[in-house]
Amino acid sequence: MNVEQIKALLDGTFGSATTVRARRPKLYQVEIPAFMPDGDVASIFVQERDDGSIEVSDLGQTCMRLSYTRTMTEGALSTLSRLAKKHGFAVEDDAIVAIVPKEELLAGAMGLVQVESEAEAAISAATTRGMKAEAFRSIVREVLREAFKDTCLIGYHAPEDKDGLYSIDARIQVASSLMFVAIAPSDLDAERAVSSKLYLKSTPTIATLAKRPRWVAVPRDANALEGRTRLRLMQEYLVPVPKYEDEPGALAPKLQELAA
Repeated sequence: MNVEQIKALLDGTFGSATTVRARRPKLYQVEIPAFMPDGDVASIFVQERDDGSIEVSDLGQTCMRLSYTRTMTEGALSTLSRLAKKHGFAVEDDAIVAIVPKEELLAGAMGLVQVESEAEAAISAATTRGMKAEAFRSIVREVLREAFKDTCLIGYHAPEDKDGLYSIDARIQVASSLMFVAIAPSDLDAERAVSSKLYLKSTPTIATLAKRPRWVAVPRDANALEGRTRLRLMQEYLVPVPKYEDEPGALAPKLQELAA
């Protein structure tokens, strides 16, 4: 396996924005346009195994980055392990690792990006929580159902994503207008929204639904999000109501205006 073969396995999804570098014999670093809350590029390393499968790993970079701002206790590692398992990975000797067939290299790389991007928020969310995320999500979903009726599909994921790993809270189709809505009550949900958009934009299905869909986020309180997380969310999504509790009645009409 060489640089060009790895690029071919990534299927040209990110075009010239993808780089592959040999780090040592049989070990390659892949860079795609996916960034962590601190602005660093995602750490993706791939290595071909003797049986032809590929090991996808961060080589411990996520744990090292997290250790700069917190003590990596057993509880923190346990939270990271649960997050990794959700996306088909495991944490081994502080590294996030998965073994995938060659044809699933792109899916493995995207899964690793999501684990890395959600790691800090997941650990923080496990320690401190304000309003329960699911309670807030239920409130906003009910607003969407009332405002858009049958044009609103709650819990959308692309057909290509059979396991629903990159789902978004709602898809709203009004005539030829398409809008996706992500509900972000916490840093974790905001990072997940950014990762989901990155994946959804790369799928052929989205291109067939609309040329320029709108991407809208509903945070509980945008100013309560961690600085870089807030910046990433607001770069990727329109945020018509920055703090829901300040103007709950404004959400529906603002979303209806955007969907028109």
